[in-house]
Amino acid sequence: MRYETFNLQIRKGPEGLAVLVDSPAGQGEGRLDLELVRTVRQRPAASQGTCTLEDTGRNLFDALLDDKVAVLFYESLALLGPSRGLRIQLRLDLSDPSIASLAELPWECLYSGRLGGFLGLRRRTPIVRSVAIPRPAQSLPAPRVLRALVVLANPSNAPELDLATERAAIEAALQGTSNVEIDVLEQPTRETLAAALAGAARAGRPHHVLHFMGHGSVDAATGDGLLWFVGESGRADPIRGEELVRELADFPALRLVFLNACQSARSASEESPFRGVAAGLVRAGVPAVVAMQMPVSDKAAVELCRVFYRRLAAGDPLDTAITEGRLALDRLRGADEEWSVPVLFLRLPDGYLFTSADALPHRSFGLRRAGLAVLAAVLTLLLGLGWARDRREAGARQRIHRGLALMSEGRSDEARHELLAVLKTDPENSAAHANLSILEENQGRYGEALEHARSAAAAAPAQAVHHYNLGNLLAFLGRDEEALSSLHRAVVLDPGHAPAWNELGRLYLRLDRPVEAKQALEAGLRSDPNLAPLHKNFALVDLSEDRAVVAIARLERALSLYAPDDTQGIAETLYRLTEANVRAGRREAACHSLESLARRPAGPWMQAGVDLAKQIRCEGVS
Repeated sequence: MRYETFNLQIRKGPEGLAVLVDSPAGQGEGRLDLELVRTVRQRPAASQGTCTLEDTGRNLFDALLDDKVAVLFYESLALLGPSRGLRIQLRLDLSDPSIASLAELPWECLYSGRLGGFLGLRRRTPIVRSVAIPRPAQSLPAPRVLRALVVLANPSNAPELDLATERAAIEAALQGTSNVEIDVLEQPTRETLAAALAGAARAGRPHHVLHFMGHGSVDAATGDGLLWFVGESGRADPIRGEELVRELADFPALRLVFLNACQSARSASEESPFRGVAAGLVRAGVPAVVAMQMPVSDKAAVELCRVFYRRLAAGDPLDTAITEGRLALDRLRGADEEWSVPVLFLRLPDGYLFTSADALPHRSFGLRRAGLAVLAAVLTLLLGLGWARDRREAGARQRIHRGLALMSEGRSDEARHELLAVLKTDPENSAAHANLSILEENQGRYGEALEHARSAAAAAPAQAVHHYNLGNLLAFLGRDEEALSSLHRAVVLDPGHAPAWNELGRLYLRLDRPVEAKQALEAGLRSDPNLAPLHKNFALVDLSEDRAVVAIARLERALSLYAPDDTQGIAETLYRLTEANVRAGRREAACHSLESLARRPAGPWMQAGVDLAKQIRCEGVS
């Protein structure tokens, strides 16, 4: 099933905690009902017979989705129709204690009375969590062989676990899959885990999946999440989450960590929630983590793994696999309500472990004015990405590659022919649409360019880059409100998308909304502090607030970051630096900036510089 995202971001508002929504039906804002949240916190466990999981799920749904948010949710489902899914993504900023405390609630059991069921048990509405991290998940091309490290920890002084059955379930699920290799590490110490990972990486066989089977707990005194490794004596050696993070942080090939251990999704400390094992791994950069928020039985653990890995081997995304795992637990006798125990932390926009051909290189603001022909040459990088989806036919791939090469050579008509041929056999090929949009824009055919940009975003709605490209084009065409909507969608799908944050900031500046511009640019700099246009545009915010000296520092930083061939970006920054020096009363420095500008190729900023030189009486600038 193909999914679009119903993104729910909880953040502080003027009257408590607000719920910001980005969805197929539009954007909106609601309010988190803290009274209902308190009701859930204070309610005894369902096992005591005083409440049911349905009661908890109803309260959590009503607390999170007030009337306005619920309308967007049901409208989004209606828009998609029965053949498309709606991924419910709850985004939490764990750095804020008032929000971090919400992470301990069982959001996976959201219950809709209107739909008559738990959302987490419906294939159309998988529930995932997204932790706010100020950098994007790194993309990785699909490897020829997927390698998993299965770790079995059963200390002699801990309750016996049926790890042999769980291991057999994983192997059976992947049996017959020729491109999967499994390594097994039994009775691990922290040292042997590190050695296994490092040895595989040195041999050119890095692990992409780490599956831990064993005991987990939370230290009530410190709030540390613990995984029970095995000491030299064979007895339990609890390893803190932050210690595990240090062992895993420097293995960029690692895409998924599956923690089949009790309470591995939890942290007892609201002030330091990243002391939990799962949250710590997400902050360290692991793109996907599956963990348990409560104790889980042997029988449930084995069945979850069996179905989860079987669905991954079949090509399903992670959110589909975890939903099928929940349904399997719901069907399992003697595992009542354990379907709500697994938690999926996901930082991958489409739920797949590896990038696909749809993940086009991002446009960069300034390329449009420098001449988009440059971009076509950059897009030849697609040749080295690898294609992760078998449904992309080899013929279509070859035609797109030929189209990219022809674009880079300036042979637009021939490139158009190749890309249109792809669409005849695959009308929803987002890569073909995206490149056609760039080609038509280069030719000044903006109506056609916009049509293809919209088609790319519709064909791959989970790919932030398509929404960014669409927003960038809409902004260029002066369709600001539509541009804002597309750009917001891009940063919701990929909060680390610095160019999209930059374009948002630039657009807010144009609309004379400096507060929102500043917020967007700050988010962009958190994601990529070395993106030159972010510093340049932030300087414009400073100038609007009469902070010329601060603006000068930012503009000088931008100049140090621009690529030498980005002539228009450098020219604009030199002109803005001149303006800032004039405002700061630094006439000599302003004239020096204009002299540097005069040595650049002729362009609109050059003429503006000549006019400014006359105003401040700079000699030798013409």
